[in-house]
Amino acid sequence: MPKQYSEEFKKQITAVCAAGIPLALISKKYNIFLNALYRWRKEYPWMGEQNATKDYSARCRQYERQSHILQFIRMSNIIDDMPRRKRLEILARLHEQFEQYSVHELCEALNISHGTFYNHIFRRADRTEYLQRQQELMLQVQRIFDDSQQRFRAEKIRIILAENEICVGKSALGRSCKSLT
Repeated sequence: MPKQYSEEFKKQITAVCAAGIPLALISKKYNIFLNALYRWRKEYPWMGEQNATKDYSARCRQYERQSHILQFIRMSNIIDDMPRRKRLEILARLHEQFEQYSVHELCEALNISHGTFYNHIFRRADRTEYLQRQQELMLQVQRIFDDSQQRFRAEKIRIILAENEICVGKSALGRSCKSLT
């Protein structure tokens, strides 16, 4: 024959359930069947459940409000009118400052594909190295140009660089030499 529990005992146990203790532990500790615990939770709602539903409805309203704001921003085309390079710079800055946001969230917010963002990050790292090499090349070109008393032009400078085992294309060196005079 099943045990009869008092109403007060059932309310106390449901309060213990509200504290977040797993039902399996409560069942073992008080020697109560799990089915009875589930039934009691339905019969005696406690404050934790009521607060959870209030919190859930507040979060739903907040989510709906944020969705409307995002929809207004997207409808105004403010983000789309901004150049992609500017959006990528903003995205890189945000990614460095706020690590709690994933790249996917940031890319979706600024309407940029993930691959484009990653390419931008990797190119930016390669770009600084490229610019440094270009500056070193310009210093060598300037030194050769000054040593020749400013008589050598792009082809002669390219030959001298090749003798020093520095390979540079004609068009790239021509662009560099235009800034010398």
